[in-house]
Amino acid sequence: DGPHTLINPEIVESSGECIYSEGCLSLPGLAVDILRPEIVTVRGVDLDGNEVIFEGGDFMGRLIQHEIDHLDGVLLLDRLDPDERRAALKEFHRMAQAGGVHSTPSGVTDF
Repeated sequence: DGPHTLINPEIVESSGECIYSEGCLSLPGLAVDILRPEIVTVRGVDLDGNEVIFEGGDFMGRLIQHEIDHLDGVLLLDRLDPDERRAALKEFHRMAQAGGVHSTPSGVTDF
């Protein structure tokens, strides 16, 4: 039903758990399994300053959580344990050297 604008979003409730493979334009070509709540309720304000509350599940719920992570300075890699992070970074750098990735994010070298 079209795009939504949500300013200063925050997750106010969540339920369930699910693991899905997620990718991110910050790490092009890389996909990692991430555990997240299955359903989230989010609160924020719209462009007119009105409070907005809505629930997202499945793909929309994951998308909301992923984008809120970006607003909070959290990348997919930050959601991995140290061994998973190391393996993901090795794979990302392998893809970059093979020409499968067009850019390497700065600061992503600790593998």
